[in-house]
Amino acid sequence: MEGLFRIFTSKGASKELIEKQSARCKIQDIDRFRSTSHWVVDRWWSRSERVALGSEESKTSASRNEIESLVGEFNAALKEYDQFISTDALEAVPNTKEITLGNTSLFNLFIGPRVLKKNAGKSVGEIPVYSANVFAPMGFAEKSNIEDFSNPSIRWGIDGNFDFNLVAAGEVFATTDHCGVIQILDPNIVPEYLLYALNLRRMEESFDRSFRASLTNMRQFTITIPVDKHGHFDIKAQKEIAAQFTGAREKKERLAAIKEKLDSIFDGYLTSKHLS
Repeated sequence: MEGLFRIFTSKGASKELIEKQSARCKIQDIDRFRSTSHWVVDRWWSRSERVALGSEESKTSASRNEIESLVGEFNAALKEYDQFISTDALEAVPNTKEITLGNTSLFNLFIGPRVLKKNAGKSVGEIPVYSANVFAPMGFAEKSNIEDFSNPSIRWGIDGNFDFNLVAAGEVFATTDHCGVIQILDPNIVPEYLLYALNLRRMEESFDRSFRASLTNMRQFTITIPVDKHGHFDIKAQKEIAAQFTGAREKKERLAAIKEKLDSIFDGYLTSKHLS
């Protein structure tokens, strides 16, 4: 920029010669600055120039046939997903019973300590620390607030989207007071089924900032679980329902991937100079 400015201030240097030296260089008449409503100068570049500079992504053109093909694929995936989730997995189970998360013989519920914002992002160890986002750690610590990792568990977000994330036994992590943990103490409760049951109940609850998914409220959380004719937890039925839940999540992810691709291609179709 400094070198091109020296050329600009010298006599005999043409606008075309200077701009040819760098695509980032544009020389505008002073009157444009006086008359225009803004000085956001990168808007004065053409779109193709902004793409070449890397300040804007290129949108490739798309044919109408490509759009129609992807729309058909999306509709088929949507129908498949709708059929899958419209079936109540528990309807086919002859015997069920209600259990609460506050049952200390089945579960151990707790939250982590308070972590100040100024210390939140500091990486001082290798143990991931989870807060309201139960999928991505907010930082790392040298020591966990949890002592026992021998049982599988499920993290839940007290604030935010009230999400659940399954954690395998032996996986070491730490939590703040914005993240709760449900340790599964009974080996006859299938962790994947509990994840399904919690997500099912989440649709019926309306936790927010005025009615938080606090430790007290979660201990009152009730879920339905399959049992055999003797009243014992039915592991086989739990695993079958959990497998259906996993399948539904996979179909949902596929549907989201097709939609993202469709959005991109449709955007390219609309911005094409020559619509096919």
